[in-house]
Amino acid sequence: MIGEKLKFCDIVQYKIKTIQHPKYCVCIDPIGQFFLFINTDPTRKNPSGDMPIKPIRELNFLDYDSYINTSKIERIYDIDIEWVKSKGKLSKSLIEELSKTFLSNYLINNKNRKIFWDHLNSNLKVKLKQYQPKRLPIPKIS
Repeated sequence: MIGEKLKFCDIVQYKIKTIQHPKYCVCIDPIGQFFLFINTDPTRKNPSGDMPIKPIRELNFLDYDSYINTSKIERIYDIDIEWVKSKGKLSKSLIEELSKTFLSNYLINNKNRKIFWDHLNSNLKVKLKQYQPKRLPIPKIS
């Protein structure tokens, strides 16, 4: 299982049978196998949901300026994977930036927001109260 050795915000490179070239991604939920893709181009649908990263300063294994796409959490199934390589972990400053970008992204639904928030709090003990998803008001029953 891909998630057995991974932790929140670990970076992996993997090859899926249906994609011609290897991809990089950031682990959000190791047990559920949810990831955020790292792309060389920003998404056209929601460029504000892309977090830019510089290869030289931040992730030296990347060949180009890249973006973590926070608009969509992807689930990667073991059966689809040909191989996986660990590439390290996001730095604390990148995790904080990713948290702000992800949690402020209007395309993320509450279920995915909760997955991210729960793993952020349980794995890192980061206190970002200002980014905590707001509770929905309890409807009055009449």
